[in-house]
Amino acid sequence: MKLICIMLTFWTLSSFSVRAQGLFIRPEALKPGDKVMIVSPSSTPKPEYVTGAEEVLSAWGLVPVRGAHVLANANGTYAGTPQERLDDLIQALTDPEIKAIFCSRGGHGSVQEMQLLSPEIIRKNPKWLIGYSDITAMHSTWQSAGVMSLHGPMGAHLNEHKGMDEETQIMHKMLMNQSVSYTFPGHELNKVGQVKGRLFGGNLSVYDGVSGSYLDCLQHFDKNEPVILFIEEVEESFERVNRMVNHLKLLGVFDRVQGVIFGQFTDYEKTGAWPSEEHMVAEILKDCSIPIAFGFPAGHGDVNYPLIMGAEVELTVSKDQLQLKFAD
Repeated sequence: MKLICIMLTFWTLSSFSVRAQGLFIRPEALKPGDKVMIVSPSSTPKPEYVTGAEEVLSAWGLVPVRGAHVLANANGTYAGTPQERLDDLIQALTDPEIKAIFCSRGGHGSVQEMQLLSPEIIRKNPKWLIGYSDITAMHSTWQSAGVMSLHGPMGAHLNEHKGMDEETQIMHKMLMNQSVSYTFPGHELNKVGQVKGRLFGGNLSVYDGVSGSYLDCLQHFDKNEPVILFIEEVEESFERVNRMVNHLKLLGVFDRVQGVIFGQFTDYEKTGAWPSEEHMVAEILKDCSIPIAFGFPAGHGDVNYPLIMGAEVELTVSKDQLQLKFAD
């Protein structure tokens, strides 16, 4: 127990030191011939999710490499024990031939090995991490270490669309460090304004689970650094979304950020007094004076536009449209 406490203290102090220096690393651009390791840090994927991702990565000229436990199944639905999943991540991070880490799927469990992973390994070996959903805990860990990551499509999406969809093609451009910006239609619930800040967040329930802890990247940003929160959710009831958003509100998250981008809220039962979960969230945050955008097409819906987490962005919100520009 004493050893664990010492490790957690080191994690926190080390991360705060990184953020206090105001430093943030963008991983190197991928190029043809680079190796990309496919890992399963959460739940076990279907085999076709892995082969589908391998086909798309190979079509990009990259060389996919499977982690040893990518198709493992242990402790219920988890893809291996926490230590086995951690071993794959450490191999991917420390092997100089591996240039990026692609997550096969989300599900449950990545927070387990994040508690065992030193941020110094991430900081000393900055590589693109690609995924979303349960991978939100990993994005928060990457940003706590001062490294950017990519919130974007995983194995199921790549297997279904074969890399021909716009979202996957944009993800390819981001990994090659090509400039990308978005303009989407507005939303009736938008709170207008224009702000700049560093983007963070991901899945609501996963981020809520780490919020306020040493795995919460918001705890490691300099208090004066402008930040913008992105949130999406799937298969959660009105009551649970209400509870989680209010929890973040009680923690002061919405007082700390300069703006909020809400992605897709999908696959929930339409019950209660509100016509949608977005309407409920808007009511909870009605007293916030910051720009708030609704309906950004990212998350668990049919489309999932990628986002560079940890990047500096400019967010412009109006009733007519939403613009998001990446500065890094």
